[in-house]
Amino acid sequence: MQVNTISLTKPVTARPVQNFTGTYVDKLYEKVEGKEVFKNATNAQFNALRTYVLTKDYALGVTPQEAAELSKYDGDDFLLHSHDYLLKKLNIPEEIAPPFMVQDLQNKQAMMMYIPSMNIIMINPEGCEKFDKAAVFKMLRHEFQHYIQNVNILRHETFGEEAINIYKDKYMQVQRNVFETLYANNKIEQFMQSADIPMNEKAMLQYFKTLKASNNNEGINALFENISKEYVKNLIEFKDKVRKNLGVIPADSPKTKKIEVFFNEFKDLGYFNPNGEINYDKYLKSVTEQDAVLAQERAGFEFSQQGCFIRYAIDSFENYLKDDEFKNEINKLNVQG
Repeated sequence: MQVNTISLTKPVTARPVQNFTGTYVDKLYEKVEGKEVFKNATNAQFNALRTYVLTKDYALGVTPQEAAELSKYDGDDFLLHSHDYLLKKLNIPEEIAPPFMVQDLQNKQAMMMYIPSMNIIMINPEGCEKFDKAAVFKMLRHEFQHYIQNVNILRHETFGEEAINIYKDKYMQVQRNVFETLYANNKIEQFMQSADIPMNEKAMLQYFKTLKASNNNEGINALFENISKEYVKNLIEFKDKVRKNLGVIPADSPKTKKIEVFFNEFKDLGYFNPNGEINYDKYLKSVTEQDAVLAQERAGFEFSQQGCFIRYAIDSFENYLKDDEFKNEINKLNVQG
């Protein structure tokens, strides 16, 4: 799962303050020693400059006119127009574009999530209402970066084939858990009232309920085996569409090393604690998230139309620290200098 309400990169490690012991926030406010060009700057300021350099490759080229046009919309309309705008800016063919699914996300710290195994962006619109348009826009850009990571895995000559089974296993685990939880809480009928649920899924849920009521475990296993086969068929079709539209990335490509990191993190990395909250230490070390955060920060800067990225980045950090819960979580990360 991906989290996108956080906007931090690692503090600078080049020639840090000596013998420093403190929290993550303290570290960012400490002065950077021995930097003639950046004399008496804090780590936060140096980090803002570093982020400016690293985000240049993620530039969208948002013009003042485009930002003003998007800003005319509110609520769901803003989300929809931003989605379409980013599709065009990122040259994503509509045939393989990630659609929205509106859902109350269980993780209270996430307003949006991109689900690689389903190629959808899940959005909690009520949660997004707490944020301004610039924040929502950069969240969406964050999720599109996860989409790009995913399609590059599927395009890859080696990892694309391996991904099919990995994605299948993760998808089926989630599906089975959802079915079992809905049945245990007697919520299948309520869940089926949603207009967002396709008719075929409603039929499967109803059939599952019948099988469960009669303790037909053999029938339940057969049901999920059929769901698994259908999922693999659809995923292979999506992978083929991706390759038709974007091409295949060969194994000897310079992109391979980074794609392999993304794929391995998707398979193995989990940065949620058992209570569903973020483990910030793992989150900040995740290459997958660092990549998406850089894309997010560049998009936020361009949408804001501020003239100075350094000022924008420092202001963004200061705004996050106004949230005491967020600051407390970050301060739990002790930093040894």
